[in-house]
Amino acid sequence: MNSIRCPRARTWALDTPFPTQHPRYDAVNKALASHFALTSIQQSYRNGQAQAPSSLWQALRSDAERKNIQVSLTGCHSFRDPDLRILMDNLPSQLQSLRLDLAYTGLERLDDLAGASFGNALQTLVIRFAGSLRSISGLSALLCPSLRRLELWLSDLPDLEDIELGVSNKALLKLRLEELAG
Repeated sequence: MNSIRCPRARTWALDTPFPTQHPRYDAVNKALASHFALTSIQQSYRNGQAQAPSSLWQALRSDAERKNIQVSLTGCHSFRDPDLRILMDNLPSQLQSLRLDLAYTGLERLDDLAGASFGNALQTLVIRFAGSLRSISGLSALLCPSLRRLELWLSDLPDLEDIELGVSNKALLKLRLEELAG
């Protein structure tokens, strides 16, 4: 407990009596709950559940100190457009880096993202899509002023050249695109 309360303490200080309450204990508990919630959310969709329990979303949102999230829902066909909105609405407010692997999910359109309420601290956003995605018109909801790096992977999509960007995403056409040859 002293290593949590005083992370930079000398070895002898770790053997001293420790208090039963401390603000750092709460932060560590929230971080652990968030970590297990994220794993459970992923597993819920892998098992084909229609939606993850709200207590898991609450645990994820409550981890105010979390700066990075990496989630792979690849192959989770039960993860659909409304679920992505729920995920975005429950991200920690101080999140700085988000990577979402969303290949071969049930996502078809990103229209549900308009008005998503995640924090404005996001600096890096990496999203990978493959499968049945037809429109990314709601993507602009994720492009907050603090964003410095955007990696958008669109591969193995039917009619990729016909994918709908949406009016608010026209700036994406002006970005430097990199084509990776396999």
